[in-house]
Amino acid sequence: MAITIRFPTGDWEYGFTETTPEVGHTLARQGKTWVVVGVTESMDDHRVVTVALAPEVMDHDKPDLSL
Repeated sequence: MAITIRFPTGDWEYGFTETTPEVGHTLARQGKTWVVVGVTESMDDHRVVTVALAPEVMDHDKPDLSL
């Protein structure tokens, strides 16, 4: 599955993954922990994952899907 990770700064990363992150999941990217705040899907099955900085205390019930 092709995904694009969009950061609040306007930066983005393109990659492939077996599991698409869902809202509430966390990602470790750019030396920081990010929380997924939105996922959209295009007609060609490409998904855009929008992230925001995660709070200091993470919810350990959500999986960490570091890519």
